[in-house]
Amino acid sequence: LDRAVTPPFVATICGLEDITNFDRRFTSIAPILIPQEESLTEEAQESFRDFEWVADWVG
Repeated sequence: LDRAVTPPFVATICGLEDITNFDRRFTSIAPILIPQEESLTEEAQESFRDFEWVADWVG
């Protein structure tokens, strides 16, 4: 809480999409996209029916 311990490593981040701090075995895996309709149950879909907010950082 006091931030009295200096971390052994401080990551350098060059931007929102910078992945240089992740191991290549994870960044080399092709993503598998799941359509929204298949990823949420009917009940969950209903919970988000009128949800319109999008984060400022989404382009």
